[in-house]
Amino acid sequence: MNINCCNANGPRAFTLLPGIAYQTSKDGIFINLYGESWATIDLEAKNRVRIEQNTGYPVSERIEITMHPDNPATFTLALRVPGWSEITTILVNGVKAETSYPEPIIRSGNTGKTVTR
Repeated sequence: MNINCCNANGPRAFTLLPGIAYQTSKDGIFINLYGESWATIDLEAKNRVRIEQNTGYPVSERIEITMHPDNPATFTLALRVPGWSEITTILVNGVKAETSYPEPIIRSGNTGKTVTR
Protein backbone atom coordinates (compact mmCIF):
# COMPACT_ATOMS: atom_id res chain seq x y z
CA MET A 1 0.00 0.00 0.00
CA ASN A 2 1.26 3.45 -0.89
CA ILE A 3 1.47 5.58 2.30
CA ASN A 4 0.48 8.71 0.35
CA CYS A 5 -2.77 7.12 -0.81
CA CYS A 6 -6.14 8.28 0.51
CA ASN A 7 -6.66 4.88 2.16
CA ALA A 8 -3.74 5.62 4.49
CA ASN A 9 -4.10 9.38 4.86
CA GLY A 10 -7.75 9.36 5.97
CA PRO A 11 -7.19 7.19 9.06
CA ARG A 12 -3.87 8.93 9.75
CA ALA A 13 -5.67 12.31 9.82
CA PHE A 14 -7.97 11.07 12.59
CA THR A 15 -4.97 10.18 14.75
CA LEU A 16 -3.59 13.71 14.29
CA LEU A 17 -6.77 15.52 15.40
CA PRO A 18 -6.07 15.49 19.17
CA GLY A 19 -2.73 17.23 18.58
CA ILE A 20 -4.41 19.87 16.43
CA ALA A 21 -7.47 20.45 18.64
CA TYR A 22 -5.45 21.78 21.60
CA GLN A 23 -2.04 23.37 21.14
CA THR A 24 0.23 25.27 23.49
CA SER A 25 2.86 27.97 23.39
CA LYS A 26 4.89 29.64 26.11
CA ASP A 27 2.01 32.12 26.51
CA GLY A 28 -0.90 29.71 26.83
CA ILE A 29 -3.39 27.42 25.17
CA PHE A 30 -4.92 27.54 21.68
CA ILE A 31 -8.20 25.78 20.91
CA ASN A 32 -8.41 25.07 17.19
CA LEU A 33 -11.15 22.43 17.00
CA TYR A 34 -14.52 22.56 18.70
CA GLY A 35 -16.34 19.44 19.83
CA GLU A 36 -17.38 17.59 22.96
CA SER A 37 -13.99 16.84 24.52
CA TRP A 38 -11.56 17.37 27.37
CA ALA A 39 -7.80 17.68 27.64
CA THR A 40 -5.23 17.97 30.39
CA ILE A 41 -2.47 20.35 29.33
CA ASP A 42 0.86 21.07 31.00
CA LEU A 43 1.18 24.84 31.10
CA GLU A 44 4.43 25.02 32.96
CA ALA A 45 6.59 22.67 35.00
CA LYS A 46 4.37 22.86 38.07
CA ASN A 47 0.93 23.50 36.65
CA ARG A 48 -1.58 21.64 34.53
CA VAL A 49 -4.95 22.76 33.22
CA ARG A 50 -7.90 20.51 32.50
CA ILE A 51 -10.08 21.99 29.77
CA GLU A 52 -13.57 20.67 29.11
CA GLN A 53 -15.65 21.51 26.04
CA ASN A 54 -19.39 20.98 26.29
CA THR A 55 -21.05 21.61 22.96
CA GLY A 56 -23.28 20.32 20.22
CA TYR A 57 -21.24 22.33 17.69
CA PRO A 58 -21.72 22.62 14.72
CA VAL A 59 -25.43 21.77 15.13
CA SER A 60 -25.59 24.12 18.13
CA GLU A 61 -23.65 27.36 17.89
CA ARG A 62 -22.94 27.42 21.64
CA ILE A 63 -19.55 26.20 22.84
CA GLU A 64 -18.86 26.11 26.58
CA ILE A 65 -15.26 25.75 27.71
CA THR A 66 -14.46 25.25 31.39
CA MET A 67 -10.89 25.50 32.70
CA HIS A 68 -9.56 23.85 35.85
CA PRO A 69 -5.89 24.72 36.54
CA ASP A 70 -4.23 22.67 39.29
CA ASN A 71 -2.86 25.95 40.70
CA PRO A 72 -4.05 29.53 40.09
CA ALA A 73 -2.13 31.03 37.16
CA THR A 74 -2.58 33.67 34.51
CA PHE A 75 -2.38 32.37 30.95
CA THR A 76 -3.76 33.07 27.51
CA LEU A 77 -6.63 31.12 26.03
CA ALA A 78 -6.79 31.71 22.27
CA LEU A 79 -9.88 30.55 20.40
CA ARG A 80 -10.02 29.92 16.66
CA VAL A 81 -12.86 31.75 14.96
CA PRO A 82 -13.78 30.39 11.52
CA GLY A 83 -13.33 32.92 8.70
CA TRP A 84 -16.98 32.55 7.73
CA SER A 85 -18.20 33.59 11.20
CA GLU A 86 -19.80 37.02 10.88
CA ILE A 87 -20.71 37.45 14.56
CA THR A 88 -18.74 35.84 17.38
CA THR A 89 -19.44 36.70 20.98
CA ILE A 90 -17.23 35.47 23.81
CA LEU A 91 -18.50 35.41 27.39
CA VAL A 92 -16.32 34.73 30.44
CA ASN A 93 -18.43 33.65 33.39
CA GLY A 94 -21.41 35.28 31.64
CA VAL A 95 -19.70 38.64 30.97
CA LYS A 96 -18.77 39.74 27.43
CA ALA A 97 -15.01 39.53 26.98
CA GLU A 98 -12.73 42.01 25.25
CA THR A 99 -10.95 40.05 22.53
CA SER A 100 -8.19 40.49 19.96
CA TYR A 101 -8.07 39.74 16.25
CA PRO A 102 -7.51 37.26 14.63
CA GLU A 103 -8.27 34.91 17.54
CA PRO A 104 -10.22 35.95 20.58
CA ILE A 105 -7.71 36.01 23.42
CA ILE A 106 -8.80 35.59 27.01
CA ARG A 107 -6.51 35.95 30.01
CA SER A 108 -7.44 33.34 32.54
CA GLY A 109 -6.35 31.78 35.77
CA ASN A 110 -9.19 30.96 38.12
CA THR A 111 -10.36 27.41 38.49
CA GLY A 112 -13.79 26.72 37.09
CA LYS A 113 -13.74 29.74 34.77
CA THR A 114 -16.23 29.19 31.95
CA VAL A 115 -15.81 30.64 28.47
CA THR A 116 -18.80 30.54 26.11
CA ARG A 117 -18.55 31.13 22.39
